[in-house]
Order: sequence, then C-alpha cells, then structure tokens
Amino acid sequence: MISKQCVNGCTDIRQRAISYLGRLLLSSQLLSGDLSTLPTIFDRVLFPVLDELAKPQVYERDPQGMAETRLRAATLLCKIFLQYVVRLVESESRAVGGLFVRVLDKLERFMRGERDLLVRRFLGLVLVRMLIELQSEAGESLKNLVLVMNSSHLLLSPPTSGSDPRTNDQKELWVSSAGRIERVLPGFLAEAIPSPAGKAEVEVELEAEAKPAAVAAQMIIA
Repeated sequence: MISKQCVNGCTDIRQRAISYLGRLLLSSQLLSGDLSTLPTIFDRVLFPVLDELAKPQVYERDPQGMAETRLRAATLLCKIFLQYVVRLVESESRAVGGLFVRVLDKLERFMRGERDLLVRRFLGLVLVRMLIELQSEAGESLKNLVLVMNSSHLLLSPPTSGSDPRTNDQKELWVSSAGRIERVLPGFLAEAIPSPAGKAEVEVELEAEAKPAAVAAQMIIA
C-alpha cells in the first residue's frame, strides 16, 4: 500500500509516502532483523518503487513534482543501503557487490535524468534551486556510499603499475561500478580512491627507504 502511494499523482501524498517508507525501512526492528531478509527489502520494496517512478507514464502525472520525488527516492536509497551494507559486510555476504551495482544503476538513471531536465525545460527559479539542492544531497549520499564500500575493502582501484593484489571479486566490482560512478560524479573516484602503487613499485620504495636506515645502523655499530 505504501509503495503504491509513493507514485501517487498528488505531490503531497507521494512525498509523505516516501518519508514514511524511509522511516519504516530505517527502523531498528528491520535493521536488527534476519540478514537474509535485507536483500529482499531492495528487491521487493525499494527497487520496484524506483522502477515505477522511472516510467514515463508515471512521470507525466506530475512532471515537475515527480522530479523532486525521484531525487528524494535516490537519496533514500543511498541512506538505506549505507545502513544495511555494514551488516552485510560483517556477515561476509557476497550479495553486497551485486546489490551495490544495482543501486548505482538506479542512481545514475535518476540523477542524470533530473540533470537533463534542468537543461531541457523552463522551470521556476524556486523549483530549479530545490532540484539543484536535491541533486547535491543525492550526490553527497553517493559519495558516502562509495567511501564506505572502499573502507570495507570491497571497492578498490587498480594499481598504477606492477601486479594487481585485488581478488577477482574486487576487480569485477571495480569494472562494473567505476564507469557508473564517474558518469554521475565526474572526477570523484580519482580523488577519493586514488590508484595504489603496484607490488613491484612498493618493493622498490621499501628497498630505497631501507638503505639509509642500514647505513645509519652501520655507522652506529662502527
């Protein structure tokens, strides 16, 4: 019932439904529930709502108001994923990577779509400012999501040279997600997750650092 109201043609009803859905999904009861139910929350609740919001026939019910709803829904998606991802990582669930890519797909579709809307359509100044603020909020939420995935050692950039110490899962996740993140947040990945030195490069640096220490030790002994 709540999910259906999230795509209601009336802006007030739709926004209230989105807010209520957020409070429900972020409740302590759900957050502390069985881990096996967490991916289901995305598959049966969040993703279907976002897919409905993305439909042209739904969008045309309230073009200007629906743009705001889409961005609020995108921000909510990030917040909920951030709450759940910690538990999924702690449980070493392999579902995290695939879920992250699906979340990125939804965010890219919504954030780029509303960015295009600002360019294509003549909108009131108040609405433009609001959409820009929501775009910024959704962007910050995505940045936090990316940083959490990196600190959890799931999303790791490839080394600049030498052998690649990442696992196959880490390599696949980077290939699947880096392009999507770059299209929504140009330049952010290079700044937030710089490529580490390769294994061979690290060994050379360690050897160079060890030489002065060895010389100093010999002088002390002498």
